[in-house]
Amino acid sequence: MSPPDDEAFVTVPERSKAPRGVVRGFTLTVVDGAEPGKRFESDGAVCAIGSHAMCRLVIRDPMVSRFHCEIRADRKGARLRDTDSLNGTQVDGVRVVEAYLEHGSR
Repeated sequence: MSPPDDEAFVTVPERSKAPRGVVRGFTLTVVDGAEPGKRFESDGAVCAIGSHAMCRLVIRDPMVSRFHCEIRADRKGARLRDTDSLNGTQVDGVRVVEAYLEHGSR
């Protein structure tokens, strides 16, 4: 996700009691911008992020596309994928199309 100047998120993959290392969900926390401290906890394996009301996590910012990116929990971890956003998606300051997130990724 490409955090605009007024939004930044920290990710925290949640490990379950399933086989070791399996990610069952994740938490996103706003650390900067208009809503610092706001948290989003996934209740499933996929979270669509964007400015459209159909997204699980709605970000009201002109730099965020309607369907900007998604995070999907799989056997390897929490995988972020850009969904053809206009402004691109960055993880830790690097533009990505797809990337696995680490604890504390921004």
